[in-house]
Amino acid sequence: MRRADPRIKAGLIIASPDEVRGPEDAAASHFPLLQKVDFGTMTADALVIAGDQDLNPMFSERISYRWDAYTLSPGPKSLLTVHGGEHIPGGISGYDAAETTDPDPERVALVAAAGWAYLRSTLTPKTRPGPGGRRPYVGPQPLASVESKGR
Repeated sequence: MRRADPRIKAGLIIASPDEVRGPEDAAASHFPLLQKVDFGTMTADALVIAGDQDLNPMFSERISYRWDAYTLSPGPKSLLTVHGGEHIPGGISGYDAAETTDPDPERVALVAAAGWAYLRSTLTPKTRPGPGGRRPYVGPQPLASVESKGR
């Protein structure tokens, strides 16, 4: 089943599930719905944000499973890897939620600023990035790194 919607011009994907790669994948037994995830059809431009320390054996034994939305999808995509970031890098997913293992305010600010800057520049291309748009990614110990494909 394809759920493409022509109104969607860009996506912001934070700590996404993986694409189940076989019955041995932990997500296949714990979360059967994830067996239907197919990033091969995700052609819209997207920024995928994931922590490089976000490993949950309930989903996968691969540290890179949160990056599947970037690595397995066609079209223009960028991956923002948050250094030291765990699940939901630096934030919480909702009121009274406890999914995050990483309550770092700097990472919360980074994810918020990067997501906003990406959506703004992608959906309104004539908009110039705000001051310090790349500041969190540079320096002796950058908070994150970015890679892109299909641009």
